[in-house]
Amino acid sequence: RLGNLRYGYLYQLDHVSDPVEELVKEETSERVRDCIGSLPASVQEVLRLKYYLGLSDVEIAAKLEISLRVVYRKLSKAKKRLREKLYRINEE
Repeated sequence: RLGNLRYGYLYQLDHVSDPVEELVKEETSERVRDCIGSLPASVQEVLRLKYYLGLSDVEIAAKLEISLRVVYRKLSKAKKRLREKLYRINEE
């Protein structure tokens, strides 16, 4: 029985994330959230529905009562702005 506990403990240690890796992930997530927060509210809403709630583009259009073309435009604009902002942050 003690052997099983040891192996279980070793298994748990083996699957512990690297603290540095976790810190980098956390900082990256924070930067992305800050960048998203700087976008216009209507664009933030489309991003939230798409990437946080997992809605399809068609579902987003129906929920917001906008055309699919507008959804595509907002997503495209948001991705471009986020790319630019994150690029600038990474250069600092």
